[in-house]
Amino acid sequence: MTRSNLLIQSYGIRYIFILLMISLPMVSYGRGSFNAEEILKGKNYKYVTSQIEGIAISDNALPAQRLRYIGQAGDFIFLLSPGKNTLIITKYEQIKILQLKKAVTILFLIVNDSIST
Repeated sequence: MTRSNLLIQSYGIRYIFILLMISLPMVSYGRGSFNAEEILKGKNYKYVTSQIEGIAISDNALPAQRLRYIGQAGDFIFLLSPGKNTLIITKYEQIKILQLKKAVTILFLIVNDSIST
């Protein structure tokens, strides 16, 4: 291939582009795995506050007991039911309103200040 036929003429830019294209799937997988772990452990997630047809959730339920929003792919929405450990896949069209809230995890650090005599 002659140099004039190349899409990217500069060797340095071409090298960086190829490096980014190779590393992008690995970085995406790592980030997805990390986010999934946080959702499963209940550290960082969004939960559904609106009613979804066919799924009974009490209006007084705590955030940890509500459906957790995993994400959307195409026309489908993925939700996790934490009590049953089941994955719910539903069409986006079947949900009239999807209201989400971010769960807030508060960690308390208790320090024992004891005075020794």
